[in-house]
Order: sequence, then C-alpha cells, then structure tokens
Amino acid sequence: LLANYDKSLRPVKSVSTHVNVDFDVSIRQIIELSEKDQIFRVNLWLRVYWNDEYLTWNASEHGGVDSLSIHSSDVWRPDIFLYNNIAETYGNIEAITDVTVTSTGRVTHLQPTIFTSACPVDITRFPFDKQECILDFASWIYTGDKVNMSQVNPEAGRSTFTPNVEWILNGAPMSRKVEIHPCCPHPFVSIIITLQLERRSFFYMFNMVLPCAILMILNVFGFYIPPDSGERLGFFMTILLALVVFLQVLSGSLPKTSTTTPQLGLFFAATIALVGFSCLASIVVIRMSYSGPAAHPLPRWLRLLLLRYLARLFCMDTIAEEKHVDEG
Repeated sequence: LLANYDKSLRPVKSVSTHVNVDFDVSIRQIIELSEKDQIFRVNLWLRVYWNDEYLTWNASEHGGVDSLSIHSSDVWRPDIFLYNNIAETYGNIEAITDVTVTSTGRVTHLQPTIFTSACPVDITRFPFDKQECILDFASWIYTGDKVNMSQVNPEAGRSTFTPNVEWILNGAPMSRKVEIHPCCPHPFVSIIITLQLERRSFFYMFNMVLPCAILMILNVFGFYIPPDSGERLGFFMTILLALVVFLQVLSGSLPKTSTTTPQLGLFFAATIALVGFSCLASIVVIRMSYSGPAAHPLPRWLRLLLLRYLARLFCMDTIAEEKHVDEG
C-alpha cells in the first residue's frame, strides 16, 4: 500500500481538488492559567479526519481487511499549527500516534497534546472574574483552496474533562474563520476554540475578603477604646499594617499592569484610607483629651453646637456635660 506512496504530496489525484479536513477536540484538563504571565496551558485530545485517495483498496481482495493502522509519520498529514502558541516548540501536532485508515481512504488521527498559548487576562472583577482563552488552529502552508478545514461539532467535547481546582469551564464553542490577507488571493481557514472560564472565588473570599471585612468592623469598634488607655493608636496601626500586607499578597499574584485595577485592590485601598483616617482622628482625640478644657476653652457657639444640639441628636445628657464644661 505504501510502496509508491509520497507523503510530501497532498493525497488527491487532481491538483485542483482540495482536501477536506474535519477537526474535532476533546478537552482533557486545564493545566494552568497564569494571571501574572498571561499564559494558558491545556491538555487536548485531537481528532483529525481526512480522505486519502492513494490509501484505498478492495477489502474483499485482501481477506476482508477493512482497516489498518499506520504510523502517522508514514502518511501525509495536514500541517495544523496553533497560531497563538508561545511555547518553545512550534505548536504543531507531532507524529506520535498511529493513524487508522479504512479501505475507502478515510484517515483518522487521534492524539493527545499539551498546548501553551497566550491568553490576555482582564483582572477588573478579580476574584469574581471570567476569562476567555482562544486557541487558533490552522494550516501553516496550505490555503483554503488546498486544505479546507471545518469543525465536526459546534463545541469541544468535555466527556473526559478533569475539573480544575481554580477554574470552572463553562463552555468551549468552536467556530470556523475564513480570512483573506492582502498578500495572498486565496483564503486562509482556521478553527477557533474559545474556552470560557470562571474563577472559583471561595479561596479568595475566605482568605482575603473575609479578613478584610473583619478588620473594617474592628476599625469601627476601635473608637470605643478610651483615649487615655494608650492602646487606641496602636490598635489602629496594627489594622493598617495588616491591610498593607494583604494588599502586597494580592499584588504579587496579579500581572503588573496599569491598564486595569482589580476591584478587590480598590476595596483594600479604600479600607486602608479609612483606617488611615481613623489613625489621624485618634491622634487628634488623644491630643485633645490630654489638653483639657481649662487650657483651651471652647467658644460658646461650638459648645452649644456640640454639647446641646448634637448631644440631643445622639440622646446624650446635655446638662451634665454643659455643667462640666462651665465648671472647667
């Protein structure tokens, strides 16, 4: 069967005939999506089908043999590459496994492959973000009039998918894209796989958002500490340092970019600003408590405003306070 076979030529007997390549994918595992490096690694099981006009025979003349296995390096294969590949390899489908050939010339190539691609990450809604990583597969040499690619299914298969601990795979639609470049008159055909990912946010909720919320509540109750106890300012400073540490941990796991700012980072920044204001207010209160009313008596209009009207608003004893100030 392979005596006069030339694997460097397209498997058609007429030069004007194009080879129809059916492309299908099953997603096995999402290995990694690095937000900091914006790199996406995924394990795929590829299934590629095409017809080879030179690999046909009459099954009845060969003992009823209807199909056979041939190593993929011995036959013609479509040179399918991952166009947005960023790994050290070239992103092509290497000849590792065998192909199955039927007596009608139908060739089936099944092969597991790990791909590494670029995936721009939008961290605006971190840690409640959703990402889309695109895999662009196409022939590197042949245009659409020579090799015509099409997807078998509208979505990549997930029957053998192993769930990822950090990301939820919501979908993986497949589409066929046809482009005509100014350099070439013939179209270029590619298959686009869009992996729709959603982050599992429980880890960040439990380890970042919840502690920050607790620190904000403690910041409010810090004003109940008596000014003369000597611990109020230290209490606020401890909360401030804890928030700074949380912000540093967050920035270490995100890409260094100035285009977008995560909402969690804005939440930490606003909390740090409030705690900083609490520290400033505590310093002023401590300073005023040690000064005493005799050293700096309040003006009458300010005393009326604070000790009568605002005291009534907050249901406080106005007579005792006014008497205390008058005696001072």
